[in-house]
Amino acid sequence: MFLINRGDINGRIDPDIILYRRKLLKFNFPVKQLKQLLKDKPQYGSNQAGIDRNSEKEARYIRITDIDEYGLLKNNLGVTAEFVEEKYLLKNNDILFARSGATVGKAYLHKSQSVNHECFFAGYMIRFLVNENLLLPDFLFSYTQLDVYKEWTKAIQRAAGQPNINAEEYKSLNSPLPPLEIQAEIISIFETAYNSKKQKETEAAQLLASIDGYLLEALGITLPPTSEKKTFFITNSSKISGGRFDPFYHLVEFDVYKTPISKYPNKKVGDLSFSIQTGLAVRNDFRVENGLYPYYGANGIIGYMDEFTHD
Repeated sequence: MFLINRGDINGRIDPDIILYRRKLLKFNFPVKQLKQLLKDKPQYGSNQAGIDRNSEKEARYIRITDIDEYGLLKNNLGVTAEFVEEKYLLKNNDILFARSGATVGKAYLHKSQSVNHECFFAGYMIRFLVNENLLLPDFLFSYTQLDVYKEWTKAIQRAAGQPNINAEEYKSLNSPLPPLEIQAEIISIFETAYNSKKQKETEAAQLLASIDGYLLEALGITLPPTSEKKTFFITNSSKISGGRFDPFYHLVEFDVYKTPISKYPNKKVGDLSFSIQTGLAVRNDFRVENGLYPYYGANGIIGYMDEFTHD
């Protein structure tokens, strides 16, 4: 528990947001609310259903799932919609905030020069247009990548049903406001970091792509050519083993794993394991607190358990 003067309570009274606001005193620059830095009202996106996008000439429908953890647009074809309303088309330096769901708080800064097609945005996102005489859009986007912003989203979001931050709550976001030249310096630092990240990811992808060939050669395995997709095919009954009778399992591509065609003997995982065990099923309402036993889900630690078993 902690104490606070009544005069220090502004808006929400819950402890998470009050504790967060105390950290704002540590900034070296004046702090302004986002609503003081906008040149227009926030806008919610389109509520149309997404449909398959067949080429890059079609307008792309930007949804929360199209943005990665770094706020960058994923490099895939994405989807479009049956009707593209002009009022939802994105312009250069528009910034979008996710307003609902597990990714609430995620931000995306649209750069027209980085895409060669029109883009429009979905209803679970909110568009903000900042006054570039006061706040550079790239600086605001960079700020959303910091831990202090993520702490704010955790404190401000309402978890009734699912996490949610509406336009009015986003407008209350406090951001440090250094001079424009310092904002530009910070933007340059972030761009350098992102470019380094992209280069390292490209190098890692090239390295991973070469590993398959190296390992197959070292193991003395020659894979059969990949068969074309067919609606049916024929196999000998003698090749059907292990109690499985489904066609996918008996494709020719998997023969390499069923017969010892490598220069080393083949062994089943079961023959090389002394124990194979499934994980513990945990309810969705388990408590998440420090000091409890960490629970590892398919995507890493997802919570903490107050009871421990040896599973």
